Amino acid sequence: MLGWLFGKNKDTKPKYQASQMDKDMAFYRALSPAKQELYHLLEEIKQHTSIFDLWKAMVENNDGDLQRILLSEIIPQCPPDLQEKIKRVGKGVAWAVENDIARAGMSTATPAWDVLWLGWFDQQFGDGEALLQFSGEGHLLTVAPTGAGKGQAHIIPTLLDYKGPVVVLDPKGENYRETAWFRRWCGDVYKWAPFDDETDAFNPLDYVETYDDARVLADLLVRSSAQGDPIWDSAAVNLVTGLMLYVKKTREPALQNMREVCRLLAPSEEEYQEFLTSLKEMGDERMLELANRISRLPEKTRESVIFNLDTHLDVWRSDEITRATSETTPGFHPASIFLKQDTGDIYVSMNPDEAGPTIKAFQGQDGAVQHAYVRGHGDSIFIVIPTDKIRTYAGVLRVIIGVILKEFSKVAAETEKETQGERRDITTPTLFLLDELPQLGYMDVIENAIAIARSARIRLWLFAQDLVQLTGTYPKAGSLIANCRTKMFFKPGDPSTAQYISGILGEVTSLTGEKTPLATPQELMGPDYDDKQVVFARGAPPIKSRLRFKYADEELTQFEAQHRAYWEKQPDRKELDGRLSKPSA
Repeated sequence: MLGWLFGKNKDTKPKYQASQMDKDMAFYRALSPAKQELYHLLEEIKQHTSIFDLWKAMVENNDGDLQRILLSEIIPQCPPDLQEKIKRVGKGVAWAVENDIARAGMSTATPAWDVLWLGWFDQQFGDGEALLQFSGEGHLLTVAPTGAGKGQAHIIPTLLDYKGPVVVLDPKGENYRETAWFRRWCGDVYKWAPFDDETDAFNPLDYVETYDDARVLADLLVRSSAQGDPIWDSAAVNLVTGLMLYVKKTREPALQNMREVCRLLAPSEEEYQEFLTSLKEMGDERMLELANRISRLPEKTRESVIFNLDTHLDVWRSDEITRATSETTPGFHPASIFLKQDTGDIYVSMNPDEAGPTIKAFQGQDGAVQHAYVRGHGDSIFIVIPTDKIRTYAGVLRVIIGVILKEFSKVAAETEKETQGERRDITTPTLFLLDELPQLGYMDVIENAIAIARSARIRLWLFAQDLVQLTGTYPKAGSLIANCRTKMFFKPGDPSTAQYISGILGEVTSLTGEKTPLATPQELMGPDYDDKQVVFARGAPPIKSRLRFKYADEELTQFEAQHRAYWEKQPDRKELDGRLSKPSA
């Protein structure tokens, strides 16, 4: 016992002694992030001047001496390129790091079912890079100029990843050509492409049943911009609202379309009076008020209103547009597409092993393991129009997209009400990928949808070339931008957008005490950010992320090589009833 007390019988094994590497690592971790950046430059600095005093100031954590030594002893002795590196030390601190991104829910070990992959970020504690994640409620915005790679970096990879329903504004048809094979695996594919040899059909008037339906459609038809003469626009909206309701009431189903509405813009006096009488006899007080407002228009004013409305509707007289909007392809109904995915979500939550799109293994009669493709529940709508026709037919595109969005929002709201907002393990939103959105003109349905904070079933991803384009189209663009949960900017092509990004990023104070922008407009427009995007996400500092170009993504390219050949041979859906072909010459 005495021996034990006095230590004679104590364990004589040597205690663990921290190695110099352990001590160095502990010292490094105790440094502030800015000083850690400086630490990595010490080897370069040592080649040009002594670092003894600098090291002493770092060890003693003496910020005053550190700043003085850098300015008077270190920087003057270093070459210009190294001087700039030292002056920039501290800028990296303001960017989000791995922990920040994880806390914002944008990097999780088990991604959510509805995840979108936005780009790559550097890992602090792991090797290489990890993918930024977006899931849950909210909307997204990408701002990048034409030719910057929005399609290759955001749209195409998303269409090759996302399993749920998608609605894609596809100006060049590239997205359909490059991803329709995978979208067929996800579900049925509809291609509204009036200028292609083949197109599905979508009739906006199929969704006009009430005065409110007609009013929403009339706003989409008439408003080419948010600014305009309110008197003439209001009168034109009133007139086309009445005309659409009149067509729905008096015409046989085959003539209940926009081409018939256009035909009624030059009525005889007898037809005009019949039109007013029909509105008054619909038994709706608002119809009666509408008829009274229209009938009070003086003849010359009425002619001016008709002329104004005629300019908005003229594009609907095109043979190609008439062909693609006189009926609706069976199945090409937003409510059907939404409910198909909703039913699929319920099924998958109970049968997770049978979730498509995937490959299922089973044992054949001969006992050998065989594989078969399992299709998903996410249908796809591609709205394809040549780039050189977008401005001419912007009004048509505005109506098609606006009606589809309105119908999806309507059925989503009804479903939420029926289920009393109950949360499920799996809820897959309908994703709208709206490239070149500002070229369509002002759409209040976009503003309304973006403003809905709780939007678990509808997710918009808006694309614009620059902020000038967006603010010129949407007077409340500031609110629209603010309501997007995640905003991504890359390769800004105009100084105003670059200045906006730089201003949001703010300033940082370097170890030398100098305040500088985290990224100047010139830097953002220069080669240092050539393959980078700046991401502003709620709950995280700004993120510097590497763009995920489809052609450079090994996983996506291997996946395509393995499966594309099979799905390229499959039709967009089992039954192509309703797809129209151009008459042969």
